[in-house]
Amino acid sequence: MSPAHSRQGTSMLDQTSPGKAPAAPHVQLIKDKSPRWLLDAEPSTHATLRKTSGRPLQWLTSARTSSPEQVDKLQQLYAEHRQNEQKVRPTLDRLSTLEDFAPPLLTAAIKDRFGLDVDVARTWLFHASRARVDQSFLAASRDPITQANIALRAACQSLLKAALQNFEKWETAPGAMDSDSGIEAQVFSAFEIIGPRIAGQSLPISATGFAAMCRELDLGGKYQTHLESVFNAPSTPEETADAAASRLRKDFLKLQSSSIRLQLQIASLQELASPPLQGALLDILDSKQNVRLDNRPVNCSVLCLGDVELDGPFVIGKDRDMATQAEKIVVYIPDDPVAPLKEYDSVEAFINSLRDRMFIDGYLNFFMRFIPARHRSALFEKLSERLHPKVKKGGFFERQWLEREADRNARLDLRETPLQGPLPEALYDRKRAALKDNALFHGVPTAAQDQKTVDERVQYFKDKAFDVLNIAAFVVPVLGEVMMAVTAIQLAHEVYEGIESWAKDEKQQALAYLLDVVENIALMSALGAAATGSAGIPAIQVPEFINGLKPVELPSGMTRLWKPDLTPFSHDIVLPKGLLPNATGLYTWQGKQWLPLEGRTYSVIPAPTGDGYLMEHPSRPDSYQPALRHNGAGAWLHELDRPLEMEGLTLFRRLGYSSEAFPDSAARRIIKVSNTPESVMRQALAEQRRPPALLEDTARRFRLDQEIDRFIEQMEANDADAAAPLQLELLSQDSGWPNNRALVLVDAQGNTLQKFVAAQQSGAAAPLDIHIRADKPDALR
Repeated sequence: MSPAHSRQGTSMLDQTSPGKAPAAPHVQLIKDKSPRWLLDAEPSTHATLRKTSGRPLQWLTSARTSSPEQVDKLQQLYAEHRQNEQKVRPTLDRLSTLEDFAPPLLTAAIKDRFGLDVDVARTWLFHASRARVDQSFLAASRDPITQANIALRAACQSLLKAALQNFEKWETAPGAMDSDSGIEAQVFSAFEIIGPRIAGQSLPISATGFAAMCRELDLGGKYQTHLESVFNAPSTPEETADAAASRLRKDFLKLQSSSIRLQLQIASLQELASPPLQGALLDILDSKQNVRLDNRPVNCSVLCLGDVELDGPFVIGKDRDMATQAEKIVVYIPDDPVAPLKEYDSVEAFINSLRDRMFIDGYLNFFMRFIPARHRSALFEKLSERLHPKVKKGGFFERQWLEREADRNARLDLRETPLQGPLPEALYDRKRAALKDNALFHGVPTAAQDQKTVDERVQYFKDKAFDVLNIAAFVVPVLGEVMMAVTAIQLAHEVYEGIESWAKDEKQQALAYLLDVVENIALMSALGAAATGSAGIPAIQVPEFINGLKPVELPSGMTRLWKPDLTPFSHDIVLPKGLLPNATGLYTWQGKQWLPLEGRTYSVIPAPTGDGYLMEHPSRPDSYQPALRHNGAGAWLHELDRPLEMEGLTLFRRLGYSSEAFPDSAARRIIKVSNTPESVMRQALAEQRRPPALLEDTARRFRLDQEIDRFIEQMEANDADAAAPLQLELLSQDSGWPNNRALVLVDAQGNTLQKFVAAQQSGAAAPLDIHIRADKPDALR
């Protein structure tokens, strides 16, 4: 064996401290294979990784075979994306949501003004003047008690929500929030609405006094100041005034760009986008000027739902102003659960695809994140009406009613608006503006509140409830569970060699152990020095299957854990009948060398070092190549063989005597006649020597006897195709054959198939070559 392959059989030992239980095996190898960002990730990331680890990704399986270098690029892009995210993470950690920012300030202000400790999310303001019953004609037929109940509920809001929406100056005057009918505005710790009446536990906080305090506190204004302070952090004294803000902007632009590149790479692997449009989008991300496709400009635009521009999705494609036919476009919808980035044959095809997605449970709620907060509720209602319009039910002579029904052919009012400036910069600026506007909508500064109409203020509390302000949406998508599943699959293939051919339970055990080790490494890293004593580090349960794996070196030089099993290396091939082996026992066929061994056939190649042979995998040229060695006379051993444990007929067979040449009955007779002990055969096999001389001579005589019997049978049957090799052997045994000449049967490539020498040969014999064609092994018959 070569030195490289002798290393493959060694075991990797983990260092353990004296007196401690042995460490989990292969920890260092797993650590070396794991991306740095994963080892530094939070427990929630590891939980997602474990959750998605068993998810099948057929596109990734196909890509690993067809485009392994592109799969590697995907992992590289994701690592870069995680690095970019880590750069802006401190900024995002300082960016509070309104839900986190406002309650402490409001609670402290109430304590200071009114001397009470209250839960601002569960203490209620009853704004009596807003308890207005709909007096329209359409509402005239409705139950008045129900209408009063609805009006009272709309007039009750938590102190937190009321404070964020703020108050006008007139609402601070005594009695200003009371109803025209004399019902007083109050603050309740709890309330109950019974029919047209409201009752509850009133607190000693006047409604108008609370309104005045909220105007002074100005939570909305403070939050806007908070946003500005986060994105316009002060520079150091030696820098220019805007240096820190400029640096942060560049970091966000890199993050934005890396997210799109990552999704584009996934779309490429899934064959969801054509190379020309992929290249155009990459050129745009690289800020190249005047990007063209088919000699036409490539434009970017934002999607609009009606007149409302969406924040996040965009479209790229050839200029369509003068187009005479439908043109392909690429649409990017961040974190879309169906297709985040995909090419469509036309705008119409995309609109129909988006409409179909909106019938998927939960998709419409997902899509709402792209609609500005102040338009969200109204557009949600419009979309719901369009997708599920009311349809008249009942027969002509029966009672009729209206019922909502899905309209699978509904037309979405989607439009486009040209996107100005470089793509990453434009998307970032729009995201900043959307964040500010959404904050203004949910947390209204005192100055802005004075400009709102009464109807606008009342409508806010009636609208469908959505997240107040989703700061997480400002972060460029990290592709969540999809890339976690990709990471789990890739890491498994980086650590385990040939895992795709393992049994299902073996894969599950291997993956679970891999994730256990990764989590433990991450935990130890997080604990730092405290981890030295392993306090708080959970023990890893090591499956017996894992203990059976061994580190091996691939042709590329990488090390992986291999399940010692040659089954995946067997080829589904039947060698032609009559094909003869060379002197070492190998068969040449279809440009390859084949080794039949223990009922299977393997493709073998010489080791690069010239020492022994290697097995080739049927479908993975980059696979590990198990080592083989031979004795030059047809006896082969592979690296999993344990010749000292072999016995009986197995020893005889592995010395190079096939069952085709000698059936079991003949094999037993040869062993008995030659009187060869198993220990002698075992030693010859283990030391890769030729079979014992007496055994070899006996086998040769048996074979000749079989050939003669067969030859006689053929001659008696007037068979013209009597075995030529036997004739050659008989010729060399003739008394007139010169002792210094040998007949050598070779194929077209010059490989020796058989050699025939005189029975009483003395000294070296000059060869007389007889050629046969490798593709016609029966040519001499």
